[in-house]
Amino acid sequence: MDYSSRKTPSEGVHDPLSARIVVFESNGKKFVLVSSDLGSYGRDVFPEIQKSILDKYNLKESELFLSTIHSHSSPILSLNQERGNPNNIKYTERVEQKIAWLPLVKQ
Repeated sequence: MDYSSRKTPSEGVHDPLSARIVVFESNGKKFVLVSSDLGSYGRDVFPEIQKSILDKYNLKESELFLSTIHSHSSPILSLNQERGNPNNIKYTERVEQKIAWLPLVKQ
């Protein structure tokens, strides 16, 4: 089954979605792994979420790995005001805020 079969928004939550974060640090070098129960971050969303985390925690691109489980049951992330469903845009903004808010690295 793929996204093209979706004709209406979801009607509730079967299983809650989550993100898991692990931070590795050795000799002052950091590596942050974020895995989330999403289908994909997508071209328009990935750079926004990446930038939020990099800026907040002063990380380099090489120190952050964003991953999804590629679920076809999760919401489609979008920040595109012209093509995206308003529900998905609102959900995407919440996901970005929640992932970037998590205490990833000791300051």
